[in-house]
Amino acid sequence: MKKKLIISVCSVFFVVGIIVLLAYTFFSLGEVKIDFRTSATIEENATEEDIIKASGIELGGTVFFRNKQKYIDNIEYEYPYLNVINIETEFPSTMVIHIAYRQEVYAVEGQDGFYICDEEFKVLKIKETFESTTENAILLSGDLQIKNEKVGDYLDIDVKLYQAFYQNNYRLGMCKDLIKEIKVEKEFDDSIAQERKVLKLNLYSGQTVSIANYQVNLPYKVYLFSQVYSSLFEMAGKESLQKDGTYERLTLENLKNCEIYINNYYTEDGILNLENEKCYFKIFIAQGV
Repeated sequence: MKKKLIISVCSVFFVVGIIVLLAYTFFSLGEVKIDFRTSATIEENATEEDIIKASGIELGGTVFFRNKQKYIDNIEYEYPYLNVINIETEFPSTMVIHIAYRQEVYAVEGQDGFYICDEEFKVLKIKETFESTTENAILLSGDLQIKNEKVGDYLDIDVKLYQAFYQNNYRLGMCKDLIKEIKVEKEFDDSIAQERKVLKLNLYSGQTVSIANYQVNLPYKVYLFSQVYSSLFEMAGKESLQKDGTYERLTLENLKNCEIYINNYYTEDGILNLENEKCYFKIFIAQGV
């Protein structure tokens, strides 16, 4: 009985030894590759050698039990424009770093400069001045209270506008051609007798888009905007209820700088209705037009 126990213990140690030996020989890290999913930007043209060095990955040792998140953090700290999608282990002895380049989506106006950010509001760089053009990031200003942030930080902003446009097949270039500036403002809502935030989009074509209660139904509200905007001038000749309760006739001229207002209906109890079908739009004419 004792002899069988000794044999069993020795067998276990033998198997464990073989596993450890394989882990540090056959499964020893011998190569690190970089897989670029998007093309390089002017701002961040890091070489593969630079990225691997920044990651802190060392060759040798087993491919198992690696702290991949640490490698990802190292790369993104050193190169803010890089987005490490994941680090894949290709057995037996290779690791592949899958990378995409972050895009300049927003130029957030802070109290101490303009924070150039991607769609997740990661700060890619900071500029003292900024000018809105169709080639630059989209200016985002208003009630934000942003200051003393650093490159690599994530700004605390709850605007998911680019994602909503993307879901409606608007790519970044299309958004830049369309939107000159986004403002986060507070407005008093008479129907609920309280303030709520509104996104105001100033378009290069002259119109303003106001999206109330933008924290909910935003993809659908962008869809609703796209439907209205694409057929805006077909509304000429129709009557539209204005903010003061009067009706105004829409014309080709006053539609050029009108306000497209989008919101949710409220229930009789003053509760926001969250169904997509309960979103609506109105066309408001600028005063003096």
